[in-house]
Amino acid sequence: MIKKRIQQLIISLLLAMLLCIVTLVYRHHYLSAIAKAPQIFLGIVILYIAIFFITINALPDIVLWIKRGIYNISDLIDSTLSEKTKKCIICIYFAILAIIHYVCFFTYYPGLASYDYKSSYQQAMGIVPLSDHHPIMYTLIWKLFQIIAGIIGKAYYADVFYAMFQIALVLITYYHILRWMKKRGFPILILIISGIYYLIVPTFHLFALSPTKDVPFACALIFFVTNMADYLKGEGKWYGSVFWGIATCLFRHNMTYILIALLIGLFVFKADKKKIVIAMVPSIIVAVLLSKVIIPLLGISNTESAEYLSVPLQQISALYSFEAYFTEEERDIIEAYIPDVEDYNYRFVDPIKDHFNNGLYLENSSDFWKVWFSGLKQNPMIYLCAAIDTNVQLIMPDSEINDEFSQREYIELNQNSGAADFALSRLFSFLKPFYDTVGSATQEFMYMPVIHWYYSLSFPFYSLLLSLFALLRRKEHNSTGILIVTVFLLLLGTYLLGPVSNFRYCYPIYLACPIYLGIVFVCENRRIYE
Repeated sequence: MIKKRIQQLIISLLLAMLLCIVTLVYRHHYLSAIAKAPQIFLGIVILYIAIFFITINALPDIVLWIKRGIYNISDLIDSTLSEKTKKCIICIYFAILAIIHYVCFFTYYPGLASYDYKSSYQQAMGIVPLSDHHPIMYTLIWKLFQIIAGIIGKAYYADVFYAMFQIALVLITYYHILRWMKKRGFPILILIISGIYYLIVPTFHLFALSPTKDVPFACALIFFVTNMADYLKGEGKWYGSVFWGIATCLFRHNMTYILIALLIGLFVFKADKKKIVIAMVPSIIVAVLLSKVIIPLLGISNTESAEYLSVPLQQISALYSFEAYFTEEERDIIEAYIPDVEDYNYRFVDPIKDHFNNGLYLENSSDFWKVWFSGLKQNPMIYLCAAIDTNVQLIMPDSEINDEFSQREYIELNQNSGAADFALSRLFSFLKPFYDTVGSATQEFMYMPVIHWYYSLSFPFYSLLLSLFALLRRKEHNSTGILIVTVFLLLLGTYLLGPVSNFRYCYPIYLACPIYLGIVFVCENRRIYE
């Protein structure tokens, strides 16, 4: 018991130290505030240690208490409703869910022109050369709908077909999630709450029609983790994991690295290594071959180097802003690689990344890294702060929904104006002000107590962390739950290395929320006392 308490105290201390550093960086951008008021820093650390220690210890009892209530209510619902009534409710529910999503689409008819829309659309039209900067699969889907629209003779129909296709894909994913949860023994009360969740959260209605690769990626990722969990449990087929693993890599380049990290982790902690190899290695091989061999052979350009250099670019630019660092020669080298280095923004890499000298880097990357190492030697603390600050919103508790530095819309809602007036769009125009304020995160209900925590971009991280603690504290670990939480934590980890924090990156985790939170309250064989 004493050993367990010491372990819990060490975990609490490490998390408290991390959270204090994150808080200081979020508020002040640098850790120099510690020197000004060390006693306040120490007090905050002690407070966080107490919070984490109490949470870790109290979590099993809280979960058990909630679990009992869930199962009692679920038993009551099960005994009250017949199977026929349940099926009728399910049919009515999905009809309403579909209507709400398509009404949102008609409100923004013929669709949105947000995020990476322009780049992929121009590639599909042949205006600019094909590039894998934004995954080529996403561009090919646009090309398909443009061909269909061309046959019909109305170009804007490509936007219409894409939005309708993507909404249908999201609806299928909702159905798959709820069906999978039912198959895995989730209590009916959790299924009901999950269904209501997808029904009433307006960000889901908006993002389902948003033209971004993050939506098909999120859907593919849900299918991947559920198929993978089933296969490792002996309840699914290996090719399901392989297919959806490849699909996730086709819509997000960072997924290849996540699969590699997951493979290593499963190899270390899982006994059945043969299953792991069969389920994951083919996906990784195909993803690497496509990215490094097939796509270049087809004459399609790969992602520019700057896409992988967000953190080093921020670190160099942050240190460059202080005149005391870097020699004149080093500063000249920096300006050659990063012409817009003076446009450094604490939480948005694009201002310095957009004009990064990719040609010079490909020709001679050694000078870039010499300067980077020179800066690291001079002030590693500024490098640490710059690395954390870029995406600190993802890990800062209750971070602001609209960050003052990154200045990114919560959900971009640039409506495509290239179509004639549409009667249904006029009919639902009264909804547009509501959805516009949700997209810009100026809707008042988003700032209500508790609800504000959900819309903060740190909600995915802390909800995943709580789920992981709860699952690990069980006497019999739920390997399925731990696997699913780990995949999404790895995904979030890659976004900490990205150019900016945005809702689009967190969307897959919000979508999976009922799975990884609900699984905490699932009893193996209805054993309440574990």
